[in-house]
Amino acid sequence: MPLHRKKDKFSQLLCDISNNLKEASAFFPDFYSSRNKNSPKTAS
Repeated sequence: MPLHRKKDKFSQLLCDISNNLKEASAFFPDFYSSRNKNSPKTAS
């Protein structure tokens, strides 16, 4: 039981983090787009 609960807590944490990243990318679209332009993958 404790392990199962721990795993749920961990997956919930990952969910929160990914949601926060989505919000951050929405708040800083210029930063992300300019970073993508400067990345070697898109340059070459």
